[in-house]
This record gives sequence, structure tokens and C-alpha cells, in this order.
Amino acid sequence: MQPDFDTLIQNLNDPSHEVRLEAVIALGKLNDPRAAPYLVDALRNWDERVVKAAGEALLQLGEPAISQLILALDDSVAYLKKNAQKALVPFGLPAFEQLVIALSEGKISRIDVMIETIGLFGEIALPILIETLLESNENWHSATTALSKIGEPALIVLLKLTESDNFSIAEKFLKALSYFKDDRAFERMLKALGSENIELVAVAIDALGMYGDERAIPFLQQIVDTDKRTNQEGVNFSSLAETSITRIIEEW
Repeated sequence: MQPDFDTLIQNLNDPSHEVRLEAVIALGKLNDPRAAPYLVDALRNWDERVVKAAGEALLQLGEPAISQLILALDDSVAYLKKNAQKALVPFGLPAFEQLVIALSEGKISRIDVMIETIGLFGEIALPILIETLLESNENWHSATTALSKIGEPALIVLLKLTESDNFSIAEKFLKALSYFKDDRAFERMLKALGSENIELVAVAIDALGMYGDERAIPFLQQIVDTDKRTNQEGVNFSSLAETSITRIIEEW
């Protein structure tokens, strides 16, 4: 005879891995929305079988489970957050849409985790990540990291945006290219060293240092030796290039 709902919930905390696993599977078959928060909590389990079964059970519950998984992104336990992120992706568009709403409404305090999770949905996340990169200096790193994990589709968009006549746009996306280990990104940063916009040149110098490719050293060394310009903040290009060379050598 199948244990009742309350018994299954109690079994989730049983010392036996097998009992916990059976409880998770049974809760998934019940298809009872009340189980959602308990199944999310089961994602804390160190038994990978239990975690996998909990994710599958949550998926069977459908949309009622999504909001509970999103709340888990704010949990202090990193392991739970990672498992919640993985569990959200199979829900597809409904989960993505709820994540975007939660981000816009500030429902979760860890915005960086929200952005990272949104990025896991791939190409569909490009517009929101690009908007975040443009509008928020605080979340620039999180958005750029998420874009770099999407890979080729994101790189193609960023390469186009670095050609913008609007410096504030070109500057942010040029710097973002440093997160993509791709020759097209490297070549675009090198090209920017010859820009007529001295602020863009300064960004390119810094971005090449962040990129960390030793092929940039001769170009940066030439700036050290010959370029006496400064940017609007009064920072000498030669000093910027020296810093970038040091960063490359240290990473190399």
C-alpha cells in the first residue's frame, strides 16, 4: 500500500538513502502541488540519486514547482542553489519567463545567481543578458560570464555591437569580448587599438590584458614604448599597457 502524503514527507528525512529515494519518487507520482517545497528541499541531499529523482518529480509537478525552485536560488547553501538551477532548465520557457519576472521585480536578493540561471537557458537569454550588461555596472560581470557560456550565438551579437557608433555601447561590449577565448574576439580588440576614439583604445588595452593572450604583448609593448596619450581620466596609455602586459605574463 502506498504511504500517504504526510508519511512520505516524513520519509524525506529518514536516515536511509533508500527510504528517502523511494519517498521522492512516490511524491512525484502523487502529482500533488503541496509536495513542491519539500521536493525542492530534497535537492540539498548529497545522494545524487535522490537529487536526480527530486528534479524529475518537480518536473512532473509542472509550473507549481517553478516558483519554489526560484525561491531556492536565494538560499544560503550553494549546493542547493546549483541543484535548483539545474532543475529549472528542463521546464523551458515557463521557467525562463518566471525568472525574468522575478529578476525585474527584485524578488531574489542574489541578482548574480538570477542572471547566471537565466543564462543557462541559452540563446533565448541573449536579449535580457545584453540589456543587463548595458544598464548595470554592478551586474556586468555576471551578465558577461553568462554570455560567454552561451558561446557562439552570444559572440556573434557582441562582435556586431562593438562596431556601434555609440561609445558607451561599444565600450561595454568590447570589454565583454575578453571573456570569449576566440580569435575573432582577440582580433576585434586588436583592431580597437587603432580607433580614433581614445577612450575605446583605453578599453581595448585593458580588455587585452583581461583576455590574457601572449600574442597581444608586442602590440601592447609598442604602446608602452611610443604612445604618450592619456584618456579622459588622465590615465597614461603607456601605464595601462604595462599593466595589461603584466597581467598576461602572470596568467601565462
